[in-house]
Amino acid sequence: MRKLRFLKFYSSSFNGENRCKVSHLQDLRFAEVKYLHWHGYPLKSLPSNHSAEKLVFLKVPNSDIEQLWNGVKHYTKLNQLIHAACKKLIAKTLNPTLILHLNKLVILNLSGSKSLKSLPAGIFNLEFLTELDLSGCSKMKRLPEISSGFGC
Repeated sequence: MRKLRFLKFYSSSFNGENRCKVSHLQDLRFAEVKYLHWHGYPLKSLPSNHSAEKLVFLKVPNSDIEQLWNGVKHYTKLNQLIHAACKKLIAKTLNPTLILHLNKLVILNLSGSKSLKSLPAGIFNLEFLTELDLSGCSKMKRLPEISSGFGC
């Protein structure tokens, strides 16, 4: 799958049970994938060996994801990050070091991420961020201060 650019698994779960039985997920290599949409992604993080440089769109709603990736990945082209209803997503996923590498991010949707308690201060320093959805993040305790350069 070296030339794969678009990958979408939709409704891979039914009644809370994951029905998508893809074996060896950690071995998949998405070197050229620009669009990844996986409803109900079954693992706790994306494969550590995947290449992030070309990814533009990442949507993994209703997933078991706790963190996006292990280690630092450079998602320099990523402009849409949608993790709606990822109930296990935790704040370490969005640490300040990683946020700095999301400099093209336009949309960040973390709605329904019930384990998320805070966001890193750098979130409002993202130049192109125009949409931040935190609806349903019931454990969110604080938001970072919004810098004067952030347009509302």
